[in-house]
Amino acid sequence: MRYICHFSIPDSVPHEGEIDYHTLAKQCAVDVTQLKRNLRYAMTNRIFYEPTPKTVAHTIGSLLLKEGNPMRASVQFLTGDCAPMVAHQLDAIEKWGHGSQEPNQTAVNAAYGGDGTFFDFIGSDPVRQRRFGTTIQRMIHSPASSVKHVQNGFDWASLGKATVIDVGGHVGYCAVAIAEVAPPLRVIVQERPEVVAMAEDPKTSVVPAHLKDRVSFQVHDFFQPQKTLADVYFYRKTLLNHTDKHATNIIRALSPALKPGNRLLIMDFVQSDAMIQATATERYSRAVDLQMMLYYNSGYRTLDEWKELVSASDSRFEFETSCAPPGSNMPIISFIVREVPDGDLKATNGVDVEATNGVDAAATHEFGVEATHGVDVEATNGVDAAATHEFGVEATHGVDGEATNGVDAAATHEFGVEATNGVDIEVTDVVDAAAAQVGVEAANGVDCEAANGVDAAATHEVSVKATNGVDGEAEKGVDAAAKNGVDVKAKAGLDAKPTEGDSEGSPARKDFSVAIVGGGLGGLSLAIGLIKRGVPVQVYEGASEWTDAGAGVVFARNSIEAMKRISPDIHVEFSKHAAGQGWASKKTNYMDFRDGMTDGDLLTSVECRDTGQQSVHRTLFAKDMVALLPEGTFHMGKRMSHLENRADGGYTLRFADGSSADADAIVGGDGIRSRCRQILLGEDSPEAKPQFAGEFAYRGMVPMEKAVEVLGDEFARNSMVNVALDGLTTSYPVEQGRLLNIVAARSLDKWDHDEWVVPSNKKSAIDDFAGYGPLIQRVISLLDNPFKWALYHHPQCSTFYKGRFALIGDAAHATTPHQGAGCGQAFEDALILCSLLADDKVVSPAQIEDAFAAYDAVRRPRALKIVSTSRENGEICMLQGEKTGRDFGRIKKSLDERFQWIWYEDFDQQMATAKDKLYAQMGKHQYEDTAVVL
Repeated sequence: MRYICHFSIPDSVPHEGEIDYHTLAKQCAVDVTQLKRNLRYAMTNRIFYEPTPKTVAHTIGSLLLKEGNPMRASVQFLTGDCAPMVAHQLDAIEKWGHGSQEPNQTAVNAAYGGDGTFFDFIGSDPVRQRRFGTTIQRMIHSPASSVKHVQNGFDWASLGKATVIDVGGHVGYCAVAIAEVAPPLRVIVQERPEVVAMAEDPKTSVVPAHLKDRVSFQVHDFFQPQKTLADVYFYRKTLLNHTDKHATNIIRALSPALKPGNRLLIMDFVQSDAMIQATATERYSRAVDLQMMLYYNSGYRTLDEWKELVSASDSRFEFETSCAPPGSNMPIISFIVREVPDGDLKATNGVDVEATNGVDAAATHEFGVEATHGVDVEATNGVDAAATHEFGVEATHGVDGEATNGVDAAATHEFGVEATNGVDIEVTDVVDAAAAQVGVEAANGVDCEAANGVDAAATHEVSVKATNGVDGEAEKGVDAAAKNGVDVKAKAGLDAKPTEGDSEGSPARKDFSVAIVGGGLGGLSLAIGLIKRGVPVQVYEGASEWTDAGAGVVFARNSIEAMKRISPDIHVEFSKHAAGQGWASKKTNYMDFRDGMTDGDLLTSVECRDTGQQSVHRTLFAKDMVALLPEGTFHMGKRMSHLENRADGGYTLRFADGSSADADAIVGGDGIRSRCRQILLGEDSPEAKPQFAGEFAYRGMVPMEKAVEVLGDEFARNSMVNVALDGLTTSYPVEQGRLLNIVAARSLDKWDHDEWVVPSNKKSAIDDFAGYGPLIQRVISLLDNPFKWALYHHPQCSTFYKGRFALIGDAAHATTPHQGAGCGQAFEDALILCSLLADDKVVSPAQIEDAFAAYDAVRRPRALKIVSTSRENGEICMLQGEKTGRDFGRIKKSLDERFQWIWYEDFDQQMATAKDKLYAQMGKHQYEDTAVVL
């Protein structure tokens, strides 16, 4: 690697295409024989490859070594600057003994001389400094090291109006992240003078204007006694570079400032205490641990070693928890200060730690404190919270009343709060009634949540009175049973009672009925959502019994959010089946895309923050969704044959078994071979029937134990797509990781069978994927007697509705599986239809058509775009993409960018647009109960 980078070989190989060895050697001024020998060894690690025995070309790995790529600087640092340290490790041990605790008695000193530390060595050479800086930046900006994990690893908002000190917090990245999610908190960053100067310089400050009153900086040497009192002391990767001896002294320096109830939070790497499995993650962890030993004489610590370190620093610390946020490579380890026997903390090291109510006004920027009868009423930066934003708070007998994020709860949305006798009620940033449409969250024993996209505070002017942490009474039609669109969940003794509506608090019933044809996930979610909103519904499923057709289905951030908004009950059932990535380090991954022509070389990992990928077994999930419907709502064995128009504008549905049913409106959710679609668009319309998508697939599910045995733990327990020429395989866990779902697709010009699904066998699958890489071969070997599925889709649809008849899910926009977005679009359809049909202005059957028109205007463009881009993604992953071809660099770029617009949809905006279109449509005409003949 050092040879390759030193002679800039990656820069002389063309980005696309190939170059012969002799030309390359001449351009790089190297010996051709040595060049071949070095490159061919690198090729064993998939760096470069030979299209022919005389030529060389780039792989994904070798492209990363081109000048300007951060990986190049990292490789040069590790193979150039660090290599001598490895060679001199034993010299350091012989000179200073085993287990030295001093940072200037390391392999660095043995290799390069001098009595400075590793950082002195780095700073002595500008080129070396740049290489090391680039290496650190790559680590810092990796998804696993993102500061978002600081937000998710601890419940910062639960601290209330507290002070957090981020010790060694650089220019404040973590402080800003903390302050953003916990508006009452004040965060002080302690650093060296030069770092504080940079942090406070307007040119280099990272603190946004709206946080400057709550994020401040302070010069402090963390080896010196702590003089600033706070509620929490936070160390993120600050102790990693220090040996136990010096890390103990750093923590011990806190002792003069500590009081019972204070917390120490350490966010740092935790090493496993045994060598369990030689995974890539474990190899990386062990390698960095050895680097720490070379650089600093320090290293990774196990959780028990962290506990011992902290306890040795101050015996009052008591371990609480260790929580690793999903996707993070570091947990947050929490310690709390216990009461000392005499209940009094003495001043030590000459530091005066006496302060009123645990706050040192002088040390915390003249932070005004008044304590009365055990009540902590705090004003930030000398400002009276009661006067700011006209937020009225009455605090009595141990009550902490707080205004969060400058929100005036009394003035905004008419939300009145009175806290008495130990109740702390907070309006938080996450649960802003206006912004998040989630009503109210009351903490410390009172948790009152409004779901289904209804803003309880803004819509219903909810008044919540909490007394003694026990009774929360919801008025004006807010019902604990999730009726009227508001879901109020009782937790920790909260008694939520409806005071309007019928005896069960159910919403007023609409004066029209809806028939849903098809009992798939889209139809079921729509039915559940409509029933919760007072719309009478019946569901007619054509199948007479459940089958495993389709097997696994994939969900991401958008579909999970839509599901929750339709009804939290659906998400509860979903969670019983959902499987994400099997490895904690991949929790926020949506999919690993790998080179299927090799043994699974990683092309890219696509991250879907918040949720990662979640997958379920379609049939098992659907069965549990049916259980959420009232008895008598769901009917199997009802395959619709045709419709008849009624004189009042409604419909009579005729079923194949000779029975019939009446409804004022119909929603067709009967899948890709939809009879409803044929009736709505016309039997002879080219759009009425699905089109062959130019590919077929083998599908199957296997027990996870078998998959692990064949594929190995990483490939079996985590989602992956193996990209290959004219084919691909996709696999992901389902049923909480008990099964692995497999889809193996190949391109095909024409499907010659009458049936879409035909029996096949293992040999046929192996033959169809002959010549692909070893990982694909192992995936295919798991398929025992699979069926062969033709892949169809609906690339065009001129309308999703006609009159009071609409289409949903695959009946409207069936797609290929290559973006994992088809099922999610059905849930989005259901959310918008629920919102429109439940609107207060939709009161008669005649107005349903306007609701369907608004639904079509909002949903059709987005859903059909996903049909198109899914097919494009299939072509890209089969190396057939028009703009990507077989160029792995372009393929990676496309994969990294093409999913975000799907996942991060603004549903508030989508619903608002739908309502605007509904009201505009309703204003166009007077309503008459006339039929639209189909």
